[in-house]
Amino acid sequence: MTSTPSARFRERVRRIDAEFGAAIRAMYTIESDDVVHIDGIWSDLERRKGHASRYMRAMSAVADEEGVDLRCQVYFLRYDIYHDDNGGYEEHEVDHLDALNDQGLDNGELLEWYRRLGFELEDPDFSDPDENPYIVRRATAPLPSP
Repeated sequence: MTSTPSARFRERVRRIDAEFGAAIRAMYTIESDDVVHIDGIWSDLERRKGHASRYMRAMSAVADEEGVDLRCQVYFLRYDIYHDDNGGYEEHEVDHLDALNDQGLDNGELLEWYRRLGFELEDPDFSDPDENPYIVRRATAPLPSP
């Protein structure tokens, strides 16, 4: 039985997930044999330390080797914290999640981050990053440098 490029991608990325441990969390969906949709990538520990960039370079290398395109929709990830009742979180957890929110990238910054990783707009005429554009990184794109 021959596995598809996206199935091989999934198996290989599981090893990357294990290497990064709690530093990065990523969710993705197999769209087809050669397209993977990244649903989200984030860190519950800290932001702006390069974890996500290193993870995405590793994921991109696997995607390139397996011939898989990566797609995603750019959107700013925030933790939804209800400060009036803390949503069941301890005060130190609320403070930590608020700090992560403060360190997050907005949509424009995220779009630029993804572009540095080889992603491009699916619709080249798209002009408003606040509208959560779809982007793609073709398996043939140059691998981003560290």
